Amino acid sequence: MVLCPTGTILILENTHDSWDGNNIRRLRNELTELIIPLTFSLELNDTKTPKDYDPGFRLIFDCPEFPAKEERLDKTFFDNSWAKLYGSVDENGVVTYEIHVTNKIINIIDKTFKRQDSFRFLRNSNLEIYFFSYRTDLFKNTEWKMTQTKDIGRERGGIKVYVDHFRVFGYGDKGDDWLKVDHDRARSRTGVDNEVASLSEEATRPGLSMFRNHNLFGHVIISKQDNPAFEITINRDKLLENDAFEELRKFVRLGIDYAVVLYSNETLSN
Repeated sequence: MVLCPTGTILILENTHDSWDGNNIRRLRNELTELIIPLTFSLELNDTKTPKDYDPGFRLIFDCPEFPAKEERLDKTFFDNSWAKLYGSVDENGVVTYEIHVTNKIINIIDKTFKRQDSFRFLRNSNLEIYFFSYRTDLFKNTEWKMTQTKDIGRERGGIKVYVDHFRVFGYGDKGDDWLKVDHDRARSRTGVDNEVASLSEEATRPGLSMFRNHNLFGHVIISKQDNPAFEITINRDKLLENDAFEELRKFVRLGIDYAVVLYSNETLSN
């Protein structure tokens, strides 16, 4: 590793194991997701933000053997989502969700839901999720093809976890199901969290519309200062699964279930 005036150069050579294109692509993606990506920033909605705005972390990958460039998931990509969800936990543990439909199926939805009970441990945390519904009618007049977007979802979809703006790897990786959304969908679970089940229309069974990880692109952010009950393992690969972690899981999953109910009202009631 070499320190440079404008950053750090990391050189890998004579590695013990062979590297192929899949290894390189995974490394690229993990490095780009090391800090919270600009694609999820509210600055995306600011017309004054330059198209190539640099948030302070830029990755330059020099690998002649595998020169393919990773797909940049910018605003044009997320414009193809069905909806985006913002969730927040305030300093008192009160939870609020806001959902905004990007591409309507039947209705343009802008709704807010506030949880009645407060969290005991989780404070000052934020959640952002883009929900993709791989329907041909939602991919009109776009540079992104539905099959292309779906493939990216299989590789990079999921909900990432960031502590103090740096990612805790493992959560939201390909094959990870820390929120049990794939688990519940595979078993045709027809229920959602009781806190949002009452929002479901009579003719729907919202669990049948449960989003899988490849439909979700998002992250949740916490800080250690505001959430001292969270503990990270020494190698930063996991959070200890204590009561605080269970509240974090509840915070994210309840937001997903809220979106599932609204989506099922749109797609299953007809």
